[in-house]
Amino acid sequence: MALIIGMGLLDRTLNSRKQVESTLALSVLAQIPKFFDKNWSLQDTVFVTREPRSVVSEGFRSLRTSLSAHSPRSVMITSASPGEGKSFCAANLAVLQANMGYRTLLVDADFCKPKMASIFVDPLRGKSKSGALVSQGLCQETIFTDLFLLSCGRYTSNTGEPMSGEIFAKMLNEAYSSFDCVIIDTSPLNIVSDGLTYSRHADSVVLVVRAGETKADAARRAMRELQRMRANLVGCVLNGSTESNEAQMAYVQGTVRSLPASSVKHQPLNAPVS
Repeated sequence: MALIIGMGLLDRTLNSRKQVESTLALSVLAQIPKFFDKNWSLQDTVFVTREPRSVVSEGFRSLRTSLSAHSPRSVMITSASPGEGKSFCAANLAVLQANMGYRTLLVDADFCKPKMASIFVDPLRGKSKSGALVSQGLCQETIFTDLFLLSCGRYTSNTGEPMSGEIFAKMLNEAYSSFDCVIIDTSPLNIVSDGLTYSRHADSVVLVVRAGETKADAARRAMRELQRMRANLVGCVLNGSTESNEAQMAYVQGTVRSLPASSVKHQPLNAPVS
């Protein structure tokens, strides 16, 4: 018993919804169940199309519902450290929006490790059109209807510096006139500062926390940095949750199967809340 208690005291990771909310004083917008091996590629984890009736997909629908209360035009998905699932969350949320018929722009603003183009863009369609950095002509069509990609990884300057906050803000403002919503994937905040620079320009910012792996101190540091930048941090996503919800699993995988997709009406993320 002493060993178990000692191990518990030494465990500084965030594991449960209650622990995340009490430690960070932030709402958990959604819990994404633990579901796959870390060796899976990002392409294998677009669950909203791979397994639309799974509890994982339902977790992203919960995230979308929680975000709709804030009526954001743009949502930035980030994390404190690498490997916590920010790109996984951004990809699934963007595809979910597009599948619902909303014209969606996914911005890959992870300059160090951009990966969205490799899974969303059909190589046979070729490269995007040339033009100014902020031009919508740089957007690429993806393999999903109504989903477009802007990969910022190749738009660094000759000095190796990523795009400035001002250019990023201008790009967002142009995107608002052409898209129903913008989903932004950025670099880990405690590793690279790009995400902090862009965070103040997004309507809503979501911090991804991985159950059993994200250190409490690391999450606090990222949260404080976002607050220092006056970003609109609306809550967290608890990714890789091991908290079982047998009732939800039984309902989602059973009853939901009998409901036709046309019977459910969805509002866009930025729709006014009644």
